[in-house]
Amino acid sequence: MAALARGLRGRGPRILLETHGVAADALEQVIDSIDVVSMDWKLASDVRRASDPRRGPVVPFHAAHERFLRIARRAPEVVVKLVVTPASEDAEIDEAAARIASVDPGVTLVLQPVTPFGGVREAPGAERLLALFLRLSRALPDVRMIPQTHKQIGVP
Repeated sequence: MAALARGLRGRGPRILLETHGVAADALEQVIDSIDVVSMDWKLASDVRRASDPRRGPVVPFHAAHERFLRIARRAPEVVVKLVVTPASEDAEIDEAAARIASVDPGVTLVLQPVTPFGGVREAPGAERLLALFLRLSRALPDVRMIPQTHKQIGVP
């Protein structure tokens, strides 16, 4: 990845890295060749690691994502994507926003309501999404909301 990014960057195209946002050591190896880092910020209320127990509390992703973001902000542009489901916990969303703001309040935060597809039965309601958008906009100046277009066109 590092060799490919370095080789392409010298030829002119901007290099965008789309990532789950937890492999900080790997990012460290390529960050100087990346123009845009687009990272996910997973919520433990929505996503379980394979190593997490099937039921009960899970280890939050916040520390791993914050470490990743501290490295990512060396790129000229950083975007953090937060997928929101009906099960997403407000306290966890607020903590993600606070951690992002503490690292770099200029980071773009993209709220992405989950799209009913496969095993997902429902999306969060418009009222909740608007409330989240307004609340997060007080913590971060650049908050956007976009749909999961890949799922709308049938791509998992």
